[in-house]
Amino acid sequence: MKKLLSAILCIAMTATLVACGSQTSPDASGDTASETKIVLKVAAQGADNSHEIETLNNFAALASEYSNGTVEVQVFSNGSLGSLTDMIEGVTLGTIEMCFAGIGNLQQICPDFAAYDQWMYGGAEDIIAVYNSEIGQSLNQKLLDTAATRLLSYCNCTSGRMYLWSSTPLKTMDDYKNLTLRVPGNKSIATALAAIGKTAQVGFGDMYTAAQTGMIDVGSADIATMISAGYDEVFPYCNEITPNYMPLALVVSESVYQSMSEDQQQALTKAAVEACTYWDTHQDELKAEAVEMLEDSKSQLVEMEPAELEKMNDLIHNAIADYLSTSVDPNTIAQIREIVGK
Repeated sequence: MKKLLSAILCIAMTATLVACGSQTSPDASGDTASETKIVLKVAAQGADNSHEIETLNNFAALASEYSNGTVEVQVFSNGSLGSLTDMIEGVTLGTIEMCFAGIGNLQQICPDFAAYDQWMYGGAEDIIAVYNSEIGQSLNQKLLDTAATRLLSYCNCTSGRMYLWSSTPLKTMDDYKNLTLRVPGNKSIATALAAIGKTAQVGFGDMYTAAQTGMIDVGSADIATMISAGYDEVFPYCNEITPNYMPLALVVSESVYQSMSEDQQQALTKAAVEACTYWDTHQDELKAEAVEMLEDSKSQLVEMEPAELEKMNDLIHNAIADYLSTSVDPNTIAQIREIVGK
């Protein structure tokens, strides 16, 4: 009987050891199967069918692939996690893990990022040059040091240029009298548009209601973003304005980033750069698509009279220059102007 009990005990102990070993044994690639999975929410303002959200969905897939499934990115579109201001602040506080916002909007948490809102970037090539320069990397470090926010990559996934959208055509500066223009939570854009009319801060997802209730008369955003969200239904005119170009920035809370393993950090960064910079070589495609979208929409393009557009240029550039002189290091402005040749 004792021999039988001993045999049973021996078998039980062997089975236990085998079972325990299977939980910690390395997988075929040599990585341990016990790495903690992390779930990251990324907030955005774009519509579900926009290139903005398409880019984030691609980013999510790549992050999962490169991390062997240990990084799960959940995309929240249409401002479902709050306004532009709310989501940027949330990343700084660590209450939202990530967000996708216009790079100049980061001035909310790091004032020098207003340098990305100078209304002097001709297109994606200027942004790429500045971002990859010494001053661009210095700005990224300031964002990290002052706002505990890490910029993973920039993204030129929209047609870039902002237009003003209205219920009546706006061809002269006088046409803007007594109209209220929508501005996002961005001080430099608010300053620029305040130079040509009254303004009201309204989140992108709230423009439809704001226009219907009379809170605003004029919406603001690029062509693809507006039409993807269906705003051509309430704004039949797309009005030309002084050119401004601003890409999106994909940022992550530094506290969240530091909670990840080194492998997960590398996977997240690689996925962000690959998904976002895809559009750098597809700018012609985006511009052509924006033209086609406008032609097929319920809105029509309105070009300002040349003399009136020049007048608008002067008002906006003077207002922006005054704002930047008190909010951004002059050396930063000078270095960026040298890079873009303006």
